[in-house]
This record gives sequence, C-alpha cells and structure tokens, in this order.
Amino acid sequence: MKKSYLLIALVCLCLPILARGLWFYQGIYLRIPPAQAPDYEEFTIPVPALSTPVAIEALAEVQQTIVLFDQSHSNSYSLPEVDPLTNAIMTLGGDVRSLEAGDDFEQELKLANALVLIAPTADYSEKHIQLISDFVQRGGRLLVVADPTRTSQEYYSSVENSVLYINHVLEPYNLTFQTDYIYSISHNEGNFRNVYVQPDEKTDLTVDVATAVFYGAHTIMGQQITVLKGDETTLSSSTDLGGHLSVAALALNQRVLALGDMAFITAPFNQVEDNFPLVVNIARFLVGSPRTRTLADFPNLFTRPVVVLKDADFDFSQDLLAELADLQLNYSEQGITFGMAEAPQSGSDLLVMGLYPPSADLQPYTDAMGINFNGSPALPTPTLMPETQLQSNQTAGVTPTPLPTTRSSSGKYYSLPGFGQVPMRGFSFILFSQTEERNTLILLAESQDDLLDLLKMVNNGSLLGCMLQDQVAVCPGGFVSQPPAQEEVESSPTPEPTLMPESEGAG
Repeated sequence: MKKSYLLIALVCLCLPILARGLWFYQGIYLRIPPAQAPDYEEFTIPVPALSTPVAIEALAEVQQTIVLFDQSHSNSYSLPEVDPLTNAIMTLGGDVRSLEAGDDFEQELKLANALVLIAPTADYSEKHIQLISDFVQRGGRLLVVADPTRTSQEYYSSVENSVLYINHVLEPYNLTFQTDYIYSISHNEGNFRNVYVQPDEKTDLTVDVATAVFYGAHTIMGQQITVLKGDETTLSSSTDLGGHLSVAALALNQRVLALGDMAFITAPFNQVEDNFPLVVNIARFLVGSPRTRTLADFPNLFTRPVVVLKDADFDFSQDLLAELADLQLNYSEQGITFGMAEAPQSGSDLLVMGLYPPSADLQPYTDAMGINFNGSPALPTPTLMPETQLQSNQTAGVTPTPLPTTRSSSGKYYSLPGFGQVPMRGFSFILFSQTEERNTLILLAESQDDLLDLLKMVNNGSLLGCMLQDQVAVCPGGFVSQPPAQEEVESSPTPEPTLMPESEGAG
C-alpha cells in the first residue's frame, strides 16, 4: 500500500515536469551556417562626372541688357533657385529683373532684351501672349522652361495644366511640350529619371557640351531645331516608346528656346557632367544679342548713356529745361545716365532736338533717315514779347533778340519714308534709328512750344494720337499763325496729299 502511494506521488511529481518539457520542446538545435551578405566592397553606384567650370568673360558690348524673369503667373520657382543662371547673366554684363504680379507687363517688356518663363501654374491671357509674340518679332529672346516636378499640386491634372499654360505661349512658334517625362532603365545617372542627353547638332548653345544630365524632363515636339536629345534607350513615360527624344529645342526663328527640365539649372545639379557650360551658353543666348528697337518700344529706346544734342539756333526756355530735368530723372531710375554735349560721344546714345527744316548741324541725322525737307531754312520768325517786358528792355537800353521759334520752307510738303508727302505745317516728327554704335532719337517740331510737347510725350511714354511706323511717328502740332507766302503756293505743284489738316484742306 505504501508502495502504491509512493508511486502515485512520484508520478504526480514527474508528470508536470514532463508535460512542461514537452510543451516547450523545440527540437534538437543544429547550427546553421551564417547567411551570405552582399559584397559591399564590390558594390558601386554610377556617379556622373563633375562639370568643369568654364571662365565667364563679360561681353564687350556696353549696352544695357535686361533679362526679365516672369514671376507674375504663380510660377513654381524662386529666383534664388536659379542662381547659377542669374549669376552667369550678371557676369556677362546683363541686368536681372523680376516681373511680379501687378507690374505693367507691356512696359516691362519694352525695357527687356530677353524674357524667361519658368513653370507657370496660371494661364497667360491672350493680351500677354500677343505682347510676347510682338516682343519676339522685335528681336527679343524668349526662354521657356517646363518641368514635370514643378506644378501646383502633385496630381497628373496639375502636370497637364502646367504644360497647357506654357503651350499657349509657344503656339505661335510651333513648339509643344508633352505631358510626360523621359526615363532610361539602362543608361542613367543613378535613377531611371536622371537621363543623359547629348547635342543633336553643334550650335552656340552646345559649345563645350558633350553630355548633360536632365532630371525628369518633358519631351518637345514641333517645327524645331533640336538642341539636346536622349540616346536610343531614352523612352517617354506616356508611351514607353521613343529613343532620341528631344528635351531642348529652338524655334525656327532661333529666338525662342524651350527646355524640358529646370533641375539642371539649379545647384548642385548644375555641377554634373557638362551642365555648367550649358547654363553659361543659355545665359549668352539671353544676353549676347541686343534686340532691335523700334518706336513700338517708346520711350524705352536707349540702352547706353544718353547724350542730348540741340539745334544751336534756339535757346532753352525754362519749361524746356524743366522737362529735360524730368526726363533725366526718369532715365536715371532705369539705370541710364543722361547729360548734355556739343557732339556725339563714343559709347553713348543720342537724343537730338531741333526745329524743321533742320539746320546744317541736324540735317545729317534727318538725311540718314531718308527724309526730304524741301528748300533751305529761311530767316526765323520773331517772337512777340509781352508789352511789359518790351518796355523794360527799352528802358534798360537792351535791344531784344527774337528767339527762332519757327522755321519756314520754300516747299509745301515734306517727304517721309512710309508716309509719303506730309504737309509742312501742323505736324511734329519723332524719328528713331539704331546702329551698332548708337541708338538715336530725333525730335523735330515746328516751334519750341511743339518741341516741348514732344518732350512731354517722351516723359509720359505715350504716342497716343500719333501715326506710327517702325522708325517714324508723325504727331499733330500747333499751326503757324502766318500762312506761307502766296507766291510759294502758286509756284509749287500741288501733289496729292497723304496727310492734310482740315483747316489747310478747306483753304
């Protein structure tokens, strides 16, 4: 009996131990060889070559060259981001300015040599598109940059909208950005969207550029001169097809440059491969060719310091000097110096003022414009003094010297290019010419009062009421009180007038 109790006690003692052992038993441990780790020493990531900086020398041209960066259309970038480009522009002698919301788009374009549009997220109005088109037709340079990563929101619809906005601007030049990005699986700079691109043909934009890297770029289609393209492995995200896709192109007029990527302009990506010389070449594209100015840019016609020349036959009045002082202030705000001189100065533009027919000093300027003033200047018409001033002069023994406020001509009409024959009385003329040496603005009026009115028009910046050609404007002026001599009228043939004041036509 005692043995049975002892056996039961032993079983009760061992059974829990055995049950616990079986419950937690995981089998016999066998040592497993360590997992094979990658050979990190042999593992390499493709790293592009660094861009070799090139020396940037300021251009010899001393003209004021303004590059205008548009930031008035909710553009998805800031000027500090594109410092590599703006620094290159300033080193070349250009002046970088920003066009903000609320600025006068038309007036700012008149000042500029080039316009830069980067990643707009708001549409351009038809008026702005027309102003840009007119600006390019006058020789202005246009740089348009689209980037699939620079949109208002991270949605495909935002990418579509941003491309649509910028394609509105490019429509007159037959260029179009696609709503895609390029990629290459086998030949890239560490990421399938970082694509190597090469020049399609040698142009000024590809000097010292053998290979560049674009970081997720739109493709460009249209009637174009391809500047940069991918290799045969480069495909479009929209079709997974492609090869040799264009990512930088010039319009056929070679004044509009479209780039499908912005990142290569920014630091540090501008230091990869030949991105740095590419950025410098783009800066030269914007600065290096001063555009043609016409009276459509009035009054922003000067790009150098301005020298004022006047007809030696008339004196400055107080009002004329005050208007010139205002003009000097206006141009100084634009960074253009303004002063008087007796002869043209090297490296300066000219503002020439005089009465017509021009004197011997001014006639070379009008002859160069192809303007024919019939006859030679006659004696000036005296100006009647106020009675109080006349008595004062007589008392002081002063002999009054009349100011030559008008000139007369033996002819009845003047011949102007683009206008034909213009009556000799009742009009003022604004003439503009541009050469490699200087820009010249000529103000010719019938009287000093009319000349003062022309200066006021320059200060006001408006040619409203004038008939305008590219280089000549004919503006209404005051009529001379004394009609031409009867013998001049009878002896002169009466051609078919092209511009005739009502009073003269009625006579």
